[in-house]
Amino acid sequence: MFEDKVDREELDKMPSEYKELLERVLTIQADCEIGGPHLYVKDILPSAPSKVNQLIVARTAAEEMDHYRKFARLAGEIGKDTSFLLSIPNQKRYLEAFRGVITTWEDFSVFGFLIDRVGRYQLEEISRLQLFAVATYFARGSERRGGAYRVWHQSNNGIGGEKR
Repeated sequence: MFEDKVDREELDKMPSEYKELLERVLTIQADCEIGGPHLYVKDILPSAPSKVNQLIVARTAAEEMDHYRKFARLAGEIGKDTSFLLSIPNQKRYLEAFRGVITTWEDFSVFGFLIDRVGRYQLEEISRLQLFAVATYFARGSERRGGAYRVWHQSNNGIGGEKR
């Protein structure tokens, strides 16, 4: 089993299937990050139960778009363009969980909570990748992951003096 860390400069020395797999992993993760906002922003943002909840939706979407940007940058650093993910329809997303539409606040809260739990475990696994730059970024990301739990907690326990 190969267990060495690979710097970006050494990536071209790796077998082509290694680079192809890394490109696929980064593309799927980027798709998951940008796929979330495509599920809920259109319906949930304007219909959130309060202005505070609208802010929570907007902030969550902004965080996911920033995550996409970071994964797109990592993919770009190894020669993979993921910009096509910005405009594909939900039905063509890599993971089935991102192929629908979320239309209720309750579904938004539960989806976000569950997806962030899965995302954290996924990032922890990916942090073990041999490509040093990617592993370092993923390790930092898995420590910070937890935005949807925060949204769920805030929406169900109230923030700013507002209770649901």
